[in-house]
Amino acid sequence: FRLTLITNTLRCFSLKDGKELWIIKTENSLIRSQKKVSLALKNNKIIFSSTIGDLTAADVETGKLVWKSKKFGYFAARRGLLYLEPKKIGSPPRLYFSNRERLICLNAKNGKLIEDFGGDGSIRTGLNVMTPVIYKDNLIYSVDGAKQAFIVALDRNIGKEVWRFDRESNAPRKFSFTTPLLIETEAGAQVISPGSDVVHSLDPNNGELIWKVVYDGYSVIPKPIYDGKYV
Repeated sequence: FRLTLITNTLRCFSLKDGKELWIIKTENSLIRSQKKVSLALKNNKIIFSSTIGDLTAADVETGKLVWKSKKFGYFAARRGLLYLEPKKIGSPPRLYFSNRERLICLNAKNGKLIEDFGGDGSIRTGLNVMTPVIYKDNLIYSVDGAKQAFIVALDRNIGKEVWRFDRESNAPRKFSFTTPLLIETEAGAQVISPGSDVVHSLDPNNGELIWKVVYDGYSVIPKPIYDGKYV
């Protein structure tokens, strides 16, 4: 699959001979975009965002439109999508993504907002463009674009805040854009979240600090990696 953002066009090519199999176009944009977009492939649908801020789902085999969401702004799903299967029978699968100011939850079957989440399908987060990670029934993400940087866990179903940890950092430049890393150790689970001048390890069950390391650096973007021993 290849997405051309200037014309908001998604193309599908054969791996056997490179032949173009199908093409789908959304609305054209007059913006020459540097938007970074991830594609989500699930249940025979491919889902992507465009420069005009909507999400589109297409059938993988035919390229036919399955659904198109409302517009959420230029930054919608700029840093990826989180797809979660339901735990309850009869509940729809969900898509979570950020549009820089809000964490948004869509029904992955039809692209409509799930209004049980936050009361209108979204939660105000503050400046954040990253996609959350899932731990048990909680969505965990960091907000490092405000005066007080913090890490927060929300209930995946209704968006209620479960815990919050205020970063312990005196960084003069607070803004960073990292996705947390969840790991399992002999001592238990940890969520590793780098920010400006500091990386924190928290207990994902309650947000309590396990350890922190101070360094120099802001506008941190890379997600940490874990080899089973070192982060």
